[in-house]
Amino acid sequence: MTASPATRLLFGERSLTVVAADFASRFDAHAAADQLRADRQADGPVAVLSPHARHVDKVLEPETRGIWSTALRSHLTLGLLGLAGGLAIGALLIAQWTAAAASPGFTLLFLGVMGLFSGGMWAGFITLRPDHGRVIRRVEDALHRHQWAVVVHPRTEQGARHAARALRGWGADPARSL
Repeated sequence: MTASPATRLLFGERSLTVVAADFASRFDAHAAADQLRADRQADGPVAVLSPHARHVDKVLEPETRGIWSTALRSHLTLGLLGLAGGLAIGALLIAQWTAAAASPGFTLLFLGVMGLFSGGMWAGFITLRPDHGRVIRRVEDALHRHQWAVVVHPRTEQGARHAARALRGWGADPARSL
């Protein structure tokens, strides 16, 4: 499954999903990761985190350049779409409401700015990826409990489903972002 045109327009990251599971033993974590790497159906990087791992943030969110690209792309695209939407609503109001028709410049300016602002807010939400936060917190909690974690960054929906299924096969309860 390839990314849709809208996804390619908004996101600069290669992997939009993170799948992770915690394991009580080092052996199980490495065995699950080795299986995921060997069958290649997870179609993305697979990492194992130990309870005392350093630079956990780089494993959980490895595409810092992609995140900046997502921020720029999404703000530009959604900001312009919001501006266009605000102007369109303003034009409709001017055509059908006497108060708006009395000051069309103010109506268009106000609704255009509100649309631009709204588009920027949605872009910020997309860039922050709150769906990743839940998975990241779960991995960090597991590491603090001296467990091991397997983290996968699949590039397709099929890869994400396969990674979750394979981790469940090892007795884990995987968490995944959208």
